[in-house]
Amino acid sequence: MQVNATAPGGEGTFPYTLSVNATPDGDPSNRTVSGTIAVVGGAFLSATFITVPSTASPGDTLVEISAKIKNIGTANASNITFFFTLPSAWIITFGQANVTLDELEPGQEETNTIRVTIPSNFSEGNVTIFFNATGVNSTGGSLEAA
Repeated sequence: MQVNATAPGGEGTFPYTLSVNATPDGDPSNRTVSGTIAVVGGAFLSATFITVPSTASPGDTLVEISAKIKNIGTANASNITFFFTLPSAWIITFGQANVTLDELEPGQEETNTIRVTIPSNFSEGNVTIFFNATGVNSTGGSLEAA
């Protein structure tokens, strides 16, 4: 199956939802996918997780988390910092939480991988991990990843 989508005229972000039904014999019988079409005329940073553990427990070591930043725009982005925000008690044992780049050209991407240790006395439960980026476009305007 191939789906072609056209965003409305002008720059911006445009959400979409695609629902597919495969009855009577499909497995699964239906699937819904949502996303965003970004139409940009300058630099546009996109931050995406690559590896995030589905579960981790207190005392775990070498827990790998990786993400990428990509310039999906049509102009260079510069002075880029991309960064993880983790629970303060987690200990980074490999890599860096913050990475700085001079420039990302259109279509160029960079990956940041870290490994962490979760202290054995860390409270069990759900945690939130963020990955984001900042930078500037060719006119000095601020960029934040979407």
